[in-house]
Amino acid sequence: MLQFEAPVTKLSCVSVPQFASSRSLSLGTDVDKKSFEDIFDSLSPPRKKLLSVLNEYKNGNFEHDTPTRFFTNIVKAVDSNQDGVITMEQFQILLKNIGAQGKLTEQDSHEIFEELGVDNGGEKVITVESIETRWAPLLHVMWK
Repeated sequence: MLQFEAPVTKLSCVSVPQFASSRSLSLGTDVDKKSFEDIFDSLSPPRKKLLSVLNEYKNGNFEHDTPTRFFTNIVKAVDSNQDGVITMEQFQILLKNIGAQGKLTEQDSHEIFEELGVDNGGEKVITVESIETRWAPLLHVMWK
């Protein structure tokens, strides 16, 4: 089981991960805590919820993993057939497996897929590449 490393505080109805330091991971860029807050603030409420759920899961189960390693493992777990796309079914299985099924509503999941997804023969899917691109800036500062 997997989860993100950082204490969490409440901001209205969404939990915002708090980080102990502003040092960046060695992923090629320097993103400080302020940059993280700017990036986090720009996310839709469902994506904020998802990040908070993953953060909570990491803290409870993978506190010694770096955010990058944890994120890589989550992506591998959700893309169970390793075809480079994540279906709604795979996403729901991930939420169930990490004990977060009730933490994101069906509407939240659909909004995430509408925001990040692409049409794949009439079905919305999220490409692994788009996840890595869109979430990578957050990983630069998710370090405790």
